[in-house]
Amino acid sequence: MWNIVNAKTSSRNVVLRYLLTITSFLLKNILVALQWMFFSKVQQGPRSIDEDLFRFDLFRLLVWEGFRKKLKFISFVSVLRSIG
Repeated sequence: MWNIVNAKTSSRNVVLRYLLTITSFLLKNILVALQWMFFSKVQQGPRSIDEDLFRFDLFRLLVWEGFRKKLKFISFVSVLRSIG
């Protein structure tokens, strides 16, 4: 999971690398908490999480789309003329 969650950067700035690492760990912990609360099997005995129902890739996509919507990223550019 370290290679999936860990941000890849070539920056030598220690503060930026530390910030990215802390953010990635926070995202992983939020994912595990959500899986524990909403995707654990109802059964007697110890809880077990069905990780296939809510995978990290889906969680990452949901977080990214939330940021795009909140920060109002441009997803298309209007053109005046079309080619062909």
